[in-house]
Amino acid sequence: MLTLTLRHRDPVPLEAECVCPDRLMSMAIADIGRLRVWHGNRQTELAEHFQITGDGSDGRVRVEGDCSRVKMLGSGMASGCLLIAGNAGMHAGARMTGGELIIQGDAGDWAGAEMSGGLIRIGGSAGNLAGAAYRGSVHGMKGGMILVEGDAGDEVGASLRRGIIAVSGRVGDFCGVNAAAGTIVVGGRVGARAGAAMRRATIVTLGPAPDLLPTFHVCGTVSPTFLKVLARHLESHGFSGAEKLKGRFVRSCGDMVSLGKGEILYQAD
Repeated sequence: MLTLTLRHRDPVPLEAECVCPDRLMSMAIADIGRLRVWHGNRQTELAEHFQITGDGSDGRVRVEGDCSRVKMLGSGMASGCLLIAGNAGMHAGARMTGGELIIQGDAGDWAGAEMSGGLIRIGGSAGNLAGAAYRGSVHGMKGGMILVEGDAGDEVGASLRRGIIAVSGRVGDFCGVNAAAGTIVVGGRVGARAGAAMRRATIVTLGPAPDLLPTFHVCGTVSPTFLKVLARHLESHGFSGAEKLKGRFVRSCGDMVSLGKGEILYQAD
């Protein structure tokens, strides 16, 4: 395993998209240390900010220290395992296509933005726009899975196209806005305007009944088979509260200002 230890926490943000297991596994430590990163508005070498030890040939990288000001960790990764033993900054795992990103603390905004494969585990809370599309992009998350053990901010899964986002706690406003496919599971309270402009996709809330937009209408009470399959899948990944997906749900369809084939499911009991 290759280990990168943050030398000091700097208020100036650091952009370190080079920290990906598949990019580092064939490189010597000296070459890794010479990789260029942006520190504010100037380029520096990775070794100025991280102490680098170990061997990354097995595809495993561990990052130690409070990296809440280090952006783009695991961005674009395709394979391997990246463990962040603390907080991660913005854009962690953005546009990743494979592999596993484990964040033991909190993640900043845009975690897993536009990802198309792989798994992101966040032990704490996620910021805004997890699994979302970047401004001006048509497609958000297109595959893979994001698991959040804490809460998440606004616009979770904005413009979602495929994949699974599961949040144990609550989420902010505009969850699943403009979604066209994929599934979002929320264990706690859902903020305002959930599913606004969604065309397809599924939002499942296991907490209090959400305050739905008037452009959604109740279509009955259901117990979908796919939720039981999803429950087993999430249970296999240790996601808390997955057993509640096996119950009965009120199905609300919308958003009727758009295609209207999306659905928001909340517990019937």
